[in-house]
Amino acid sequence: MKEVWSDLAVGSLSALLLTAILLAAGERVRRLLRIPCPPSIRPALAWGLGSWSIGLVVLLLGLIGLFRPTPLLATIAAAAALGRWSGVLASAKKLLMFALGGLPLIVVALAPPFFYDAWVYHLGLPWQALKDGAIRAHPGNLFSTFPPLAQLIYAVPLAAGAVRAPALLHFLGYCTAALAAQGLASRLGASRLPATLAGLCVLYLPVAPLVAGFPVAEAWTVSCVVASVALILTARAGPKSSLAAGWMVGVAAAARMQGLSWAVLCAPLVVARRRKPLASLAAFAIAAVIGSAPWWLKNGLLLHDPFAPLGWHREGIETLWRDAKSNLHLAANASDLAQRALASLAGQAWLLILLLAAVLAATMTRRRLSVLLLAATASAGALAWSLTGALPRFIVPSLVLLLTAAACGQRRPGVIGSLAAIGLTLVAGLSSSLGLFR
Repeated sequence: MKEVWSDLAVGSLSALLLTAILLAAGERVRRLLRIPCPPSIRPALAWGLGSWSIGLVVLLLGLIGLFRPTPLLATIAAAAALGRWSGVLASAKKLLMFALGGLPLIVVALAPPFFYDAWVYHLGLPWQALKDGAIRAHPGNLFSTFPPLAQLIYAVPLAAGAVRAPALLHFLGYCTAALAAQGLASRLGASRLPATLAGLCVLYLPVAPLVAGFPVAEAWTVSCVVASVALILTARAGPKSSLAAGWMVGVAAAARMQGLSWAVLCAPLVVARRRKPLASLAAFAIAAVIGSAPWWLKNGLLLHDPFAPLGWHREGIETLWRDAKSNLHLAANASDLAQRALASLAGQAWLLILLLAAVLAATMTRRRLSVLLLAATASAGALAWSLTGALPRFIVPSLVLLLTAAACGQRRPGVIGSLAAIGLTLVAGLSSSLGLFR
């Protein structure tokens, strides 16, 4: 029993410390580049920038054969020394409300790792790299070709022996997504209660019960996509905010392949919302390439195929597409693809219809165009999901953006509609999550 409490203490403290260092390092990068960012979106931006910066250094250590505890922990110590700490306490206070709201998920996060994907690659691959002392090519393991950002970050607590830390770190990353959703809704005119409940819903979406408490990669995708959209819609116009938005969707792609589709979907928003659309779009695209560097750099150097496994036709790839429900690869023809995509969307129909109805109510606002653009982007994301990877948890970024738009109702009818849709979603999500504790 004493050993269990020791593991819990080490895991908790390691996750909290690493989260703080990621935020401090990211804030330092933001300040050096003088990237404008609304305060409510800043923790998500700092989380993404800090993860990218530290993850890239960890990757380079692995590529040169220094993937060992001492160099990894020295990297974190250097990041802590160079980080900008003055705003971390303020960010922590903002995140605390959602962390407390996610208490059942903390219980899950502090349990020993048990999720299949975590054992196979999110934790398994960095553990293997620590044994090898280097990041090596494993072309026979499809999972080793996936975007590696989460694995690179998780390598640090694993190097320190804190095996319970990655899941709690992932949960805290989800909290930055919740805060960004609340901030975006508030900046688009949402009342305080609907905006806060929309943020809380991010942790408890019924399509992904308990996922926030697993050591996986979703937190980076959700947080960075929401931050990117928020920067495009509400940050000061100009190439620098477009650069930050592109960087964030790039980081999302460095964590999960689904981030690539969001890079495409967010580009029209940049064109629609900037006075110099071509310059802003160029900054967005260049930054997206930079943000996704941990993925294409690793695969390019080790496999000579930067975007593997995309485009692969080797033995076993069909299993990957089947498990991911990639209808684009599974369909026999265009008609079959349409039927599969519609069936996938129909499986989430009640939630999509509910949120779209709330979005329509929310268009009775002074920021109508922004809310409609947000809803259109989220809907396009749901369509892309139905084609490329229709697992329920992969639709989370789209649902979070719809929730944010749905929270923006004004006047009494709009606020009531927002609260009804978000409240029902929250109840369904809580029921799904708590039901798994039986």
